[in-house]
Amino acid sequence: MARAAAQLAHPNIASVFDYGEWDTPTGERVACIVLELLDGESLASRLQRDPLPWPAAVAAAAQVARALAAAHRRGVVHRDVKPGNVLLTEDGAKVLDFGIAAMTGEPARRPAGGVLGTQAYVAPELLAGGASTPAADVYGLGVLLYESLTGHLPEVPGPVADALDPVEGLPAAVVDVVRRCLAARPDERPSSASVAETLGEVAGIGPGRAAATTNGSRRAGGDTALLLGSDIEDHLITRTVVHLRPSRWQVGVVVGAAVVLAVVLWPALPHRTAAPPTTAAAAPASTTTTTVGDVPAQGSVAAAMSSLERVQRSIDQGVASGQLRPDVGQDLGNLVFGLRSAIGTGGQPSDLAQRVGALQEKVAQRTTEPGAIAPARAGAIQAALRDLARSLPSP
Repeated sequence: MARAAAQLAHPNIASVFDYGEWDTPTGERVACIVLELLDGESLASRLQRDPLPWPAAVAAAAQVARALAAAHRRGVVHRDVKPGNVLLTEDGAKVLDFGIAAMTGEPARRPAGGVLGTQAYVAPELLAGGASTPAADVYGLGVLLYESLTGHLPEVPGPVADALDPVEGLPAAVVDVVRRCLAARPDERPSSASVAETLGEVAGIGPGRAAATTNGSRRAGGDTALLLGSDIEDHLITRTVVHLRPSRWQVGVVVGAAVVLAVVLWPALPHRTAAPPTTAAAAPASTTTTTVGDVPAQGSVAAAMSSLERVQRSIDQGVASGQLRPDVGQDLGNLVFGLRSAIGTGGQPSDLAQRVGALQEKVAQRTTEPGAIAPARAGAIQAALRDLARSLPSP
């Protein structure tokens, strides 16, 4: 799911820049995620002092809803929506930690038993063994907003409207959103996009506008953070946080109560290389594909990144419109992720060309599968890939 999180480019989601695996000196293999380094305060920490003023609570929840809507359009369910995974920054609310995220429809219950998540925020259908769906995230969002407004968790089921009545000046539309988000039946909850729209209107923040800050924090521009853990996808406690500075890595390793500090040079951290592209089945005669070798490489890194984003947007639009199955979007997105990393780290033009060719072949292959990609969407993605081929850096 690290790759899925990396593809969720949204102003209210903490950016994931890279993913890999690292063999420690003891022979243990740990997963690592390179994250955007943000300066702010978690919503959980803020709520330890007192509830938020209702305009700030609604604005933050609106931005969390926008982040979830972006994930849900990609078929990704966060599964751990709670104040501890929301950071209040100068640029607005940021959703963190997709470490236990799942694709829509995946079982919530683990083979070994139990459900991943934080119990107070887990939707009742997941506790009953249902599948992971966007509606489960909306339930967690409802709990989060209720807690932000009142300072305590809701009684579910319970009289939501009566409990929110002491919040002076709270618009009825917000009360209705909270009530519907906390509905016991998932099909009675609104979509995350609907919640984002309603709360955004109440808070007076249109698309692209940041919520007012509640802590006066400032973002540390240009930094990144690297998270490592023995099993990031299972969201274990053992984590390593590495902050990238212009001249060094400052590493803080947290294992239980022990803290070890070290300085590690960037070249000492090996990256897992992407697997070679899988040879796709030949496309039918009616499918037209253009390989990278047909187009001279004459672009720049910036142009290639811009073209790659257009490819990703076309994939996202296909999933959102139903022209492309979510699992196919994830498959193509994995290849886009590898290509983005290769371009960003100065990959060889020949390697970049092969990766684009693999994407083109994968689209052609998937087009032959019934219901996988609509022909019109396949054509749009292939056109974007041809533009990407032209923009690749020169040898």
